[in-house]
Amino acid sequence: TRDFSDSLDDELTSLGDVLVAPVWLGWKWKHFDVSFIYGLYMPTGNYDVNVPESTGMGFWTNQFSAGAAWYPFDHKGTAVVFASTYEINTDKDDKDVRPGDRFTLNYGISQYLPLNKAQTTLLEVGVAGYNNWQVSDDSGSEVAEPDVHDRVFGIGLQLGLAFVKYNAAITLRYMDEYDAIDHFQGKSYGLNFAIKF
Repeated sequence: TRDFSDSLDDELTSLGDVLVAPVWLGWKWKHFDVSFIYGLYMPTGNYDVNVPESTGMGFWTNQFSAGAAWYPFDHKGTAVVFASTYEINTDKDDKDVRPGDRFTLNYGISQYLPLNKAQTTLLEVGVAGYNNWQVSDDSGSEVAEPDVHDRVFGIGLQLGLAFVKYNAAITLRYMDEYDAIDHFQGKSYGLNFAIKF
């Protein structure tokens, strides 16, 4: 395999691809939550086949996720979370390449702190990480090394606000990637909004 994780040093700020999740199922117990999600990444990000640091990927992705949270205490103020994701990709725009399927394992531990007496607004402080592997070969006439599978691991911090009354949350995440093989390596920042209907 090739390791070129330090071969590009550049910064680019742009909107990435958008994830829409029309199926989001969840089950709750006293100390556990379990969920299943189907999502679709749409290639809305800035993508140019000649620009390797594009913020968009240039293809659609079907994403299937399953996750679980364990709350060791009755008040659920502490959460240990694991989630797995399997991604099936379509052909790239302007290139005869279909990226291989990917598997990601996300993990984290969070502490929730109430910001008001009614405990309807919660501050989340936590540590999170992920391991991402390519699990099937790339295909297409423009694939140079179809049997080379990339990977990248990351770990970082998470800070969020949960609005219990509205079933909504906002989360800011910082990740520092390491052990990248055949994949760009760097630091990433993410801002997520979620609301449950």
